[in-house]
Amino acid sequence: MQRILFLLFAGLSLAALVLAAYAQIRSADLEVYRVDRRTEWQQWTFPAGTLAISPTGSVTPAEFKGVHNAAVNADEFTHELVSGKEMRGGAWKAGTNLATAGRAIDGRAQTFWQPDPDAPLEDWWIEINLGRAVLVSEIRLIFPDQEGARPLREFRVFGSE
Repeated sequence: MQRILFLLFAGLSLAALVLAAYAQIRSADLEVYRVDRRTEWQQWTFPAGTLAISPTGSVTPAEFKGVHNAAVNADEFTHELVSGKEMRGGAWKAGTNLATAGRAIDGRAQTFWQPDPDAPLEDWWIEINLGRAVLVSEIRLIFPDQEGARPLREFRVFGSE
């Protein structure tokens, strides 16, 4: 029985050493860029008024009081894509009727975007880019109530970070 316990202990110890060595090898391959000082954060570009950087280097999002429609002025903001290209916010992609896609976020109840009824269903989509980092607590969809523009019976809303 002691021999079995000894072999079990030896096997577990060897396994732990192998895992520790593997973890060290894996972590040596990783590059870590840590931003933890106020001066380092100040080298980054953020939209004005969106972040508060403390003297100790901690970052918190600015608090906005009241309800704000971040989509209405999305086209006033630009951001750089991974490719380096500068991109403006707004209704920037649509499977159909891209020319009228901006109506989906113009804030006016009389205007709206709708897909081309003759287009295939897989093209009935629109992509809105808010153009900057925004804390979103609610997404409100308002469908027009008029002939020829009835609400979709089924739809999906996706968000990203």
